[in-house]
Parts: sequence; structure tokens; C-alpha cells
Amino acid sequence: MSGRFANLFDWDGMMADPNRRAMLGMGMSLLGDSGYSRVPVTLSQALGRGFLQGLDQHGKAKKAQLAADARRVEQAEAQARRAEAQFKQDLMREKLGFEQNKFRHQQAKDREAAAQRARLLGFLGPRGSAEPPGPSAPPDHNPDPARIDLTGGTGSPREPVPGPAGSGDPSGQQGFPLTPREAMALKAAGLPDFTDDVADHQRQQLAQQKFAYQQKKDDKDFHYKINEKRINDLRTAHDALRDALASYPVLEEAEALLDQGIYSGSMSERMKHYINKKIPMNRDKLARTEAYVSVMGRRVLATIKQLGSGTAISNADLIFTQEIEGQSLDVSIPGLKKIIEIAKGEIRSRLKRWNEDLPNRQRGLEAYFPESMNFEVPGQAEPAKPVDQWTDEELLEYMGR
Repeated sequence: MSGRFANLFDWDGMMADPNRRAMLGMGMSLLGDSGYSRVPVTLSQALGRGFLQGLDQHGKAKKAQLAADARRVEQAEAQARRAEAQFKQDLMREKLGFEQNKFRHQQAKDREAAAQRARLLGFLGPRGSAEPPGPSAPPDHNPDPARIDLTGGTGSPREPVPGPAGSGDPSGQQGFPLTPREAMALKAAGLPDFTDDVADHQRQQLAQQKFAYQQKKDDKDFHYKINEKRINDLRTAHDALRDALASYPVLEEAEALLDQGIYSGSMSERMKHYINKKIPMNRDKLARTEAYVSVMGRRVLATIKQLGSGTAISNADLIFTQEIEGQSLDVSIPGLKKIIEIAKGEIRSRLKRWNEDLPNRQRGLEAYFPESMNFEVPGQAEPAKPVDQWTDEELLEYMGR
């Protein structure tokens, strides 16, 4: 080394020169910020590593900002949908009130007509009476109700006709056809020809009950259509988490198999090379190993793809798992345990966030989900640390060195 840095690493000169001490401190700070390592790291490597970490943090902040903007847009759209739904509901209620007023007005008219008929027939005399009627008008004459003889030629008014009888009335007046004289009097008075007031009243009650039932059904269907998308989204997310939770025991069983012992990495290759020479090794462990790496890689990768990206999964974890799934990476037993912990940590993280967010997501939909939708989080261990945050000892252990 020559020039101005010729004596840079002269220890005695460095301790005496404040500028060189400051440069040494700066280099140690850069190495400390980039992560301590026993392997010698150049200044450019430390700067590059710190730059990449900065880019990673910037990318995460950008994703968080985009997610927040998307949530605000979704909230605005939800508010607009609620306003539109409220307007439609108010319009429906106004229309319903108009129909109810129209129905009540028609009922009042029908009751008034029935009362007039009853009053008129009460003065004409009971049906089926043996008393001779008063002087009748000629067949082609339209009589005036005010000039009808109400005494029947006896000089005393007749008793009023009782109201319409029920089905058990012995007089049998319900459903009787009108006598010609009664029909002529009703026609002259401009009244409708009600032959069965009780049946008409029952028809009105039935129509009112049918209208009320239809109103309640329409209200229920209306509210369901408003919340239909929320209901479907909640059910879909719940089913996905339930399927992921079902794979958790499989991962725990895989950990138990690792504790029983399997061969992997370079040891696996040596065993396959010497197996024909009948070297005394545990063949059961060898048979389990060949399928183990590929199967577990696919299991972890499927879990990550199913759940999507989350805080417990880093890009390095995803690449690591994809390499295992493609059988392009030999791993040791600690490495296998690491990928299992990645999948388990992601499942625990998603279940925990689901339980925390469920009250807000389920608000207003309790009637459609009577049973609890919470999940019991298996284990409470800390989420797996991303691969890019492993220490040198963990990396060496993973590489089997």
C-alpha cells in the first residue's frame, strides 16, 4: 500500500493520529450497522449491505402506504354503498306507507258501505219473513227509497235485521241471496251488493297479513343483499384459515420425524453412493429422507401461497422454500426444522390477526354467523426469524459445517 494510506494500518501511528482513529471508528460503525460477522467484510460490502437493507425498508414502507390508500378507497366505497342502500330503504318505506294508507282508505269505504246496507236492510225487514211486504212497485219502476212503505201495511216499523251470522248461525242468513225488493232498494241507494260481509272482512284481513309478511320478507332480502359481499368474503377467509390450521398437525408430525433422525445433505449423497457396498447404515432413515425434503418443501410453499404474504414471511424465506420445492438445495436437519418453523409461524401469525380483527369484520353480521368464528392459536412461540436475519452461527449450522 502506498500514498496517503501507506501507514493507515500502522498501529502505533494510528493510535497517535486522530484522523486515522476517526476513520477506523467509522469503519467499525459501518460494520456494526451491517451486522457483525466473523468473516472479513470490505467497506464496499458493508455499504452495499446497508444500502440493500435501506431499499428493503423503503419497499416495506411503500407497501404499507399503498395498503393504507387502498383501505381508504374501500372505506369511501363502502360509505357510498351504505348511503345508496339507505336511500333505497327510505324510498321503499315511503312507498309502503302509501300502499298502507291506500289500503286503510279502501277498508274505511267498504265498512261504510256495509253499514249503510245494514241500516237499509234493517228497515226493510228480516229475510225469509212470512209477513206480507208493503205495496210493491211495478216491475219496470225504479223506487225511491224514501217513499218505500216501511210499515208493511201494519202501521208499525219492523224489527231491524240482525247482522251477518257466523257459520254456526241457525237462522242460516249468512250467504242468503237478496230478495228482489232488497236488491232494488240497494240499487236505488247506489250501494254495493254485499252478500257476505263476514267473508269480505276475512278476505281483507288475509290480504293485510299477506302484505305484512311480504314486507318483512322484502326487508330481510334487502338487508342480505347489502351485506352479501361482506358475508361471502368473511366465509372465504374463514375457510382458508381453517384449511391452513388443518395442516398444522402435519408440520408438528414432521418435526417429530426429524427428532427421530433422518440423513440429509452431503451425508445423504455418501449413503446413496455406498449403499450398494452394504455399508451398515440405517436404511429406514435413508428411505424417509429422499421424499422428506421435496414433500415438506411443497407443504410449506403451498401454505405460503394459500395465506399470501404476511409479516412472518420474508422474500428470503420464500426463495429458500422454492429452492427446496424444486429439489435444487440440500438441507441439513436444522435447515429442515427452520422451514417447518417458517410455515408454523405464518399460520400462528395469521390466526392471531384474524382473532384480533374479527369483531370489526363481523360487526352487523352476527345474525348470519351464530357460532363463534375465532380460532384457537396452536402454540405461542415467537414467529420464525427471516433467513436474512440469521446469525453466522445459525448459517453455519444450517449449512452443516
